[in-house]
Amino acid sequence: MLTVNALTAATHALLVTESRVSSVEGLSEIVTTIAEVQENLNEDIELVGVVINKER
Repeated sequence: MLTVNALTAATHALLVTESRVSSVEGLSEIVTTIAEVQENLNEDIELVGVVINKER
């Protein structure tokens, strides 16, 4: 619920991740959450990008 509250209050989202399979699966989940927040709670939020922080 904390993530949804933060996204509801935000205007932009920048996702930071690692280049691992589990991280990509997590990205899918947060992108879905952002889309749901945008549709239902905060139409102004915008996903501005994804940063790969660590590569193996």
